[in-house]
Amino acid sequence: ESLRGGVTSAIETLGVGFLAAGNPALNRRLRSGELDKQDYYRQLLRLVYRLIFLFTAEDRRDEGSDRELLLDPSADDSSVERYRRYYSTARLRAFAVRRRGTRHGDLWAMLRRVTEALGSDGAPTIALPALGSFLFGRDACPDLDASELRNEDLLAAIRQLATIEEDRRLRTVEYANLGAEELGSVYESLLELHPRLEIEATPPVFSLSTAAGHERKVTGSYYTPTSLIDCLLDSALDPVLDEAASSDDPEGTILGLSVVDPAAGSGHFLVSAAHRIAKRLAAVRTGEGEPPPGAVRQALRDVISHCIYAVDLNPMAVELCKVSLWLEALEPGKPLT
Repeated sequence: ESLRGGVTSAIETLGVGFLAAGNPALNRRLRSGELDKQDYYRQLLRLVYRLIFLFTAEDRRDEGSDRELLLDPSADDSSVERYRRYYSTARLRAFAVRRRGTRHGDLWAMLRRVTEALGSDGAPTIALPALGSFLFGRDACPDLDASELRNEDLLAAIRQLATIEEDRRLRTVEYANLGAEELGSVYESLLELHPRLEIEATPPVFSLSTAAGHERKVTGSYYTPTSLIDCLLDSALDPVLDEAASSDDPEGTILGLSVVDPAAGSGHFLVSAAHRIAKRLAAVRTGEGEPPPGAVRQALRDVISHCIYAVDLNPMAVELCKVSLWLEALEPGKPLT
């Protein structure tokens, strides 16, 4: 519940922050209608997805080296230390708890360098691999990437994403443990929101509110609880896996399976299915009933690359589903599937 509210607040903070930072090209495109409020909202969402991805990829560790999953495992220690000290979102999150920020824009410039490197050829000097994908590509947030953002607004949004308030105390969100269920809950709430933009107001206004005929109702997008997913996988997937594992070529047969969700939402069902298939694949490859985490993660990447398909009427849901699957398939130093 708290994370859901924090994501909404962060989107609003960033939406106002870009408008207030004196970005003439952005403001001109919004005033003329070249960039409408819905497209502006989508770019803000993608920026928040980027942040959530980075938080999670930094907080999850590679069992082999105890480095962040985000970083290139072949990078030298000085490059890793340079990233941690000057470029990491862990540093930004620590700043956000301790500081309110200034009107300078150096932190946003630093964050842009990280996302640009991930979306292109990487940055060996700060241990970043080339991840590729639409999420970090130039077409995901073109207007925001070309704009400035004040430190105070960026840190406020990060604070809203990275902390929750309990008993009047700030508690840090443990992104290492963020799963498809939590993302699904956030996704469900975002589909109910519509952006309101008043570009001519002083100061400019950007806010999100629930409106009649919201996207969740119009597109039939409803969140599927874990208990129902587990029941469906028990009855529909496990028998197929049992049959595949007993074939003459169990690895090839398992990787030849196809699982499709025709109303994928945030990908909660597909992530759960991928984990089941990956554990069975890793067990076949290692000959162990409880395969080691590294073998399961490698199998998970293969499963998501070969076996998982998704469709949704809502383009925002498709993007969030991709983020969910990318987070699960992330393997140090390798591009996103």
